[in-house]
Amino acid sequence: GRIEKLAFTDSFCFIWDGRYTKTLYCFGREGKGEYKYQCIGRGPFEYRDIYDFVVDERRQEILLATLEKIIVLDFQFWPLREIKTPGRGYDRMAWQGDSLLLYAHYQGRLDWYDCLRDTLLPLREIPVLKNYIFEPSVPMFYPVSGVLYFLPPGSCCIYKVEGKKTALVKELDYAYKASAIRLYTNKRPDEIAGWEAIENPMLSVMHMGTYGGLPMMIYVCPVMWVYLE
Repeated sequence: GRIEKLAFTDSFCFIWDGRYTKTLYCFGREGKGEYKYQCIGRGPFEYRDIYDFVVDERRQEILLATLEKIIVLDFQFWPLREIKTPGRGYDRMAWQGDSLLLYAHYQGRLDWYDCLRDTLLPLREIPVLKNYIFEPSVPMFYPVSGVLYFLPPGSCCIYKVEGKKTALVKELDYAYKASAIRLYTNKRPDEIAGWEAIENPMLSVMHMGTYGGLPMMIYVCPVMWVYLE
């Protein structure tokens, strides 16, 4: 198999292989296999593919994003309920309080699901490259210092998500990329030339975090970092 995503709780490690076995595995802290969930089909609590999963440690639940529904399991992988999302194959999920942010790449949309009220609302249409090949293992939601940032794959736009509101933080164009800072192995940053940015127009984010107390991101082609705000 291939590990697409890991999630940890105090007692368990959850591993998702979304490409080969299409299975979610659960291991104890000592590495012992505890449970696995593989229910490929079209019936209740079955799926053709799993696109993402998130863990709700407070409720002891796991949510699986599939083509037209979200499957909710307990930590022993017993099915609890389904959240129907017809025509909306969500590729990514992220917690925002008691709500879920849901991203559908090929529809170019970001939605918001209130878990307490069982309500699904549209948040924002996302301009992305429709022919961009979506890579399941690439993250796109980045919690940084209590703020959730969102960067769709194939997009040059970085958004900040606060509740049911989204705001464009930065749009990285060639001119801005040319003013970014390159990271060298000796840790001494230097400005890059404009022609280097033009030769490498596609962004590939490696990490978002903080540097000097400020939110920042690191991306490749070549390896550089820029401040978000």
